Amino acid sequence: MPRYAKVGNPMLNTLSVKGNAFDIAVENYKKYSGLNFWDDLMYYLRTGFVVSRPSCFAMGRPIERDGKRGWFIQIAVGNIGELITCLPCKLDFVAFCRNNDENMRVIDFDTYVKKVAAMYGYTDAN
Repeated sequence: MPRYAKVGNPMLNTLSVKGNAFDIAVENYKKYSGLNFWDDLMYYLRTGFVVSRPSCFAMGRPIERDGKRGWFIQIAVGNIGELITCLPCKLDFVAFCRNNDENMRVIDFDTYVKKVAAMYGYTDAN
């Protein structure tokens, strides 16, 4: 018995997702930033990391500050708990600005993960 069946060229219907995270990110850029979303998207696709799922969207890159390495998150929208699982590796800290206010917030990586876990109701396995 074959593992799959050839079904010809069926008409595929796309599932629509209302209010997906990518669209929200584009709108947030328009609302809070004087930056060009599309230019930043290309920059982060070439030099950083981009996560795009219906439930979450983020652009970030590794940075160095005070001799430590961390993640600078340009934008994050949607389920932040899901986004944390998408980071390629743990670094020393997470840094971000809120609504492009130019005040960078820096938080220890483990502390950030614990805060997000608490926000989503995850419990510590230890």
